[in-house]
Amino acid sequence: MLPKLLLAQYNIQGLNSRTNATTHHAPRTTHHAAVVVIIIIIIIIIISKQKHSNAFNPGLPMSFTSLSSAALLFASLWLAYQLTRFLAKLVSVRTKFQRMQREGLPMPPHHPLFGHLSIVGSIMSKLPSDVHGHYLPRQISKAYPNLGPFFYIDTWPFGPLILAVTSAEAANQVTVAHSLPKFTMLREYMKPMTGGMDLTTLEGDEWKTWRAIFNPGFSINHLMTMVSQMMKDVLIFCEILEQRAATGEVFSMDPLTINLNLDIIGRLAL
Repeated sequence: MLPKLLLAQYNIQGLNSRTNATTHHAPRTTHHAAVVVIIIIIIIIIISKQKHSNAFNPGLPMSFTSLSSAALLFASLWLAYQLTRFLAKLVSVRTKFQRMQREGLPMPPHHPLFGHLSIVGSIMSKLPSDVHGHYLPRQISKAYPNLGPFFYIDTWPFGPLILAVTSAEAANQVTVAHSLPKFTMLREYMKPMTGGMDLTTLEGDEWKTWRAIFNPGFSINHLMTMVSQMMKDVLIFCEILEQRAATGEVFSMDPLTINLNLDIIGRLAL
């Protein structure tokens, strides 16, 4: 029953990143523009009234102070608007998670004000300062082993609403059995480098077309012919690790493993 349960809850809670990105982005932008226009109109009315009053008092020209006051008013109104939006979003997110918790959806204990921020902070404080955020779901599942193969995390406003998946079966559900939309932030991250034309973020038929083009490079028969070439790269990688280890100093393996991956992928796909 896991596949149906997981997909149903995923969709019910509205965590469809592509729908959120495409459906709500344009109206939100229009809404912001409308607010700015309204604030500007208010400022213009105030300045016009100031000029009108000065017309009956020629000895009192409109001063720089009046313009500064108008600018200060604009800034105050804008800050008030942003604060109101923030509080409204905070209430909306926390209320949504409180309702999900009452309905029995899996998640760590949720605080009505801080969400899961206190739990996340407590867990992350016990890990190295430069640890990747992807370690978080696994650490939460260790701290709360009864959560099951997937659970929700509320880290707003420091992060988006998260559906964490911690089992192979659940991961298969959201990556293979059902082609769910790619994460919006992943698309934004890749776009400056690829223009949106990459296998990481492409969707649907377009992804299938380009994936089929690369399939021969990842076939088992082709991979077996490349084992000897891959071993050359792995041996070089091992030599570098031995050289670094001989120094007795702590070093980052991240650039070394990235280079190894790029070398092997380049041999296989090109």
